[in-house]
Amino acid sequence: MKQTTMDEIVGAWIDATGTVVASLGISPFFTDIDFDGTFLGSNFLTEEEAQNLVTDLGQWGNILQASGNGIEALGNDSLLGTIGNEIGASGNLAVLYSLQSELEKDEVYQLIIVGNLLQGYGAYLAGISELKESNNPAELLSAYGNFTQTFGNSLQAYGGYELLQGFKIRGNIYIFIGSWIQTFGAIVAAIGTTLESE
Repeated sequence: MKQTTMDEIVGAWIDATGTVVASLGISPFFTDIDFDGTFLGSNFLTEEEAQNLVTDLGQWGNILQASGNGIEALGNDSLLGTIGNEIGASGNLAVLYSLQSELEKDEVYQLIIVGNLLQGYGAYLAGISELKESNNPAELLSAYGNFTQTFGNSLQAYGGYELLQGFKIRGNIYIFIGSWIQTFGAIVAAIGTTLESE
């Protein structure tokens, strides 16, 4: 039976918090920036403040996710789970780099694609690790959460591809939907990880 450590629990919740923060950063209802990049002007923010909010939430969300994955990797007693967490963290770092550097748009979109594919693959490996050790419903819940994150990250990667092809609105909608699916999966995985310790 798998032994869940406090590192895994804390890391899972930091990761889940990061997904919420990042998802809010691409949500027009929160940031006042529409899917086509236009400023909606319905909140109390100026256009510059709204653009900064999008960037800041994206950066902090990915910092939290990378940190959470790293902490989970430290406490994971499964090699496959550890590798999955490390790959996921590297995906977060790729997305973070795309947000912080002065790159051409195509390079940013390519990093979004690669970063989300790495995050999704990492979550997939973590889910497989949970299934291999599945002795109770909490581990199945954690695996389900990880597989849901994989699906969400795949949608975000596809959204990056759409952006690369010049379809800004459609690409951002895929990223928005995928991000919230990833968030749901991260919360479910964190709940499962917490329940595994009981």
